[in-house]
Amino acid sequence: MAELDHVLARIIGSRDASAITAVRQHLPAEFVNDLVDLFENRADDPNRWMALASGLGEASLLASSAAAFRHIPPLLSLAKERAKVYLEWARQQENLGQIQEAAIHYTTAARLDPACTEAQSKAAAPSSPLPPLVVGDWRVFGTLTDAPAFHRLAPLSLFPSIASDICRSALAKRYFLERKNQVLGTTMDCSFVVAKGSRPVLLVECDIFGDARLACHEVPIVLASVADGDEDEMVEATELALRHLVKIARHVDARTISLEEPDIPLLTPVSVFTATRVANFHRVERASVDLARDPAAIWADVRKGHRHTVNRGRTEFGIHPWEEGDDRPIETFFALYEGADRASAFHSGAEIRAFLEGGDGDLIVASIKGEPLAAVLVAYEGEAAYYMASISVNHSDVPASHWPLYRAILRARDKGKQRFDLGYLHVDEGMNEKLRGIARFKGGFTRDRRPYLWWNVLNDGAAE
Repeated sequence: MAELDHVLARIIGSRDASAITAVRQHLPAEFVNDLVDLFENRADDPNRWMALASGLGEASLLASSAAAFRHIPPLLSLAKERAKVYLEWARQQENLGQIQEAAIHYTTAARLDPACTEAQSKAAAPSSPLPPLVVGDWRVFGTLTDAPAFHRLAPLSLFPSIASDICRSALAKRYFLERKNQVLGTTMDCSFVVAKGSRPVLLVECDIFGDARLACHEVPIVLASVADGDEDEMVEATELALRHLVKIARHVDARTISLEEPDIPLLTPVSVFTATRVANFHRVERASVDLARDPAAIWADVRKGHRHTVNRGRTEFGIHPWEEGDDRPIETFFALYEGADRASAFHSGAEIRAFLEGGDGDLIVASIKGEPLAAVLVAYEGEAAYYMASISVNHSDVPASHWPLYRAILRARDKGKQRFDLGYLHVDEGMNEKLRGIARFKGGFTRDRRPYLWWNVLNDGAAE
């Protein structure tokens, strides 16, 4: 029975109807026909997958039932709907005596729907912490193993590649970790530090948003070393960190681990790790503007077409930056998002006002004849500025976001910032046209681009 269960689980996981031949003689003909019909004609029907998962669970084919359950959440857009799936899965496991597995799925349901009292009462974390990883003198301290030790040993200031990275810094953590989202759910901090004795060597900032991938504030995880760290120790610490990421992924039920590394022609611990697992990658570039130069040098790096559009906007648009006591740009910001039927990272005027009053960023609105056209939101962290978001409407034949973004770049320079980070550019031909269009927009403001690989590693239960 166990062998049949695992073979059937692989078939269900891959939805390969042709592979059913290998187990057809062990299964009822009606079940086989229904399974083929599901794979070929009903694969987008969550109710059919739920019926299959429940039936397999009743037959004690637990691996096959889990494989069927895995197909359901991606078909449901709202977090509360996906929470119901994990809740049903957890109940089934609990009834069958799989107490630890049930606790993990209750935890996932609780992240997706914080109002679900059943899920909250039976969730595994933090009441059941992740077992610590200890290897010789090495030890991992993390939010899921020993949170007080982690916070004592791992201040971001010790890890400059994280502290100065506005996508993963204290500012990013503050504004993303507590987000609640009706599509993705809520966030659990899974960060940890690898230490030799009590000396920190490597920091891994990571979290899971609802039932999404294990990542870092919605971008891939980077492995950050202490300043002036020993190279040999870094190799050992990296190997331990990758092992612990697998443990965390299992503990929080993350099917995918998202990792970033520079796109360089060298064998790295990350590339060795991904070579032993089911993994894929795509290439990205990170673009930034060096604000230490004079405005003429900054302008010279702007693409010709962008310069033309900026100049037209400079001539035709009015620019209205946020100033303390004047909330009209904030009101316009939300009005533009509402008009475009998009959701902002900020949920209220008071929230974005506190962000701006704290000196954490800038908000610039462009208009034409009093009609709002675009809003650009920028974050500040240390000596860097970061392009967070923009929203625009087509009230003119001139693209509306170019001039306010360029104005935000100049304002950041005026405020003493040394770098304006435009974020990541999705440049692979396989990416969708929307992401590539955003890359063309942001990339037109600078020639400074650094290449990276974004790995998606399947947490398939392989041995560590």
